[in-house]
Amino acid sequence: MSWPPIRRASKTRLLCSPDGERPCRADAQSFPPPANEALNPASKISLQQLAETLGYAKSTVSMALRDDARVASKTRLLIQAEAARLGYAPDADLACLMAQIQGRKKKTYQANIAVFSFWGERPAHIATEGCRARAGDLGYNIDLIDPVGTPGGERDLRQVLRARGIRAAIFLGWPQSAPPARLRSLARVSTGLPCVVVNACPQNLTVPSVMTDAFAALRRTFACMMEMGYRRPALFISSALDVSLGHTYTGAFLAMQQQELAASDRLAPQAFTAATVTHLADYLREQQPDCLLCHDPLLLVAVRKSGLRVPEDIGYISLDLDADQRQLGLAGIDQQHRLLGASAVDVVVAQILRAEPGDAAHQKSLLIEGAWSPGTTIQPQR
Repeated sequence: MSWPPIRRASKTRLLCSPDGERPCRADAQSFPPPANEALNPASKISLQQLAETLGYAKSTVSMALRDDARVASKTRLLIQAEAARLGYAPDADLACLMAQIQGRKKKTYQANIAVFSFWGERPAHIATEGCRARAGDLGYNIDLIDPVGTPGGERDLRQVLRARGIRAAIFLGWPQSAPPARLRSLARVSTGLPCVVVNACPQNLTVPSVMTDAFAALRRTFACMMEMGYRRPALFISSALDVSLGHTYTGAFLAMQQQELAASDRLAPQAFTAATVTHLADYLREQQPDCLLCHDPLLLVAVRKSGLRVPEDIGYISLDLDADQRQLGLAGIDQQHRLLGASAVDVVVAQILRAEPGDAAHQKSLLIEGAWSPGTTIQPQR
């Protein structure tokens, strides 16, 4: 016996009869919808339908749902509330596809991002190059502003930022010795703008930060030293840098000493100052370290002036290796200043798109691991 074909428009389902032997037809309305249809109201309304329902342009609704500051705050809250009430949710697959399409297009100009640098010329230049390259990819422009030379107080600084069209700020480091009034001005400005601090831990500020992963750098350094046979390293670091980084280098150095070295070989971290260079020969003679760790190449110059040969008599590892030092054959950690700058841009652009100020209830930190570079300033020990 043949069964009549089921029409597509009849909204029926082909089921089995109670005895399980022959098929039968049943009205689809007598059965509940599948669970995913009943529990996913987002499938009921699209972005276009939401825009038509609310009476706004589709682009306006899209920006409001992304909390874009170009849409008035009152309008954003209204659209977001109505979208939640109507059960709208974005299509994750479509968002991923659009992100890939937009990523291939040349970005149009969006806004300016200010960069305040408290670093030395060389690392600041490299980090700023990373900022410019990443900002250009995202449609933003980098505007360098002298944080100390800009005259006036907080009000004048805000006027300068407004006149230059600044939408966000990146601080390369944070001053430890600037006048208190200037620090207060910078702090208040940073809490009102999307901002990020690079390689610094400002006190009483809960702004996002992009930091060098000091513990990972020291762990990698110790692993290479131990493999070479060094067992009595000494750390030299400036007090200003140590405080700026929240004592992460000295803390990581002490932790690795406890884990890897005998008690008799654990030398206390040393503050790197002008006096260090003057009295270095006395320190080396008294403490007899077999390897020196430092961020400043002046220490290496002082070691060679003391008459010691590197690496025959003592090893040397740079904690802030740049291209020039790498060409000279120094071993050490490249702190990835360019990547630090690019990552800082990613952080502030995300804040701009979410209309978030710099200050937040909880501080977020992004850690960037440095890259180890072997060199001729260390060698296997006997």
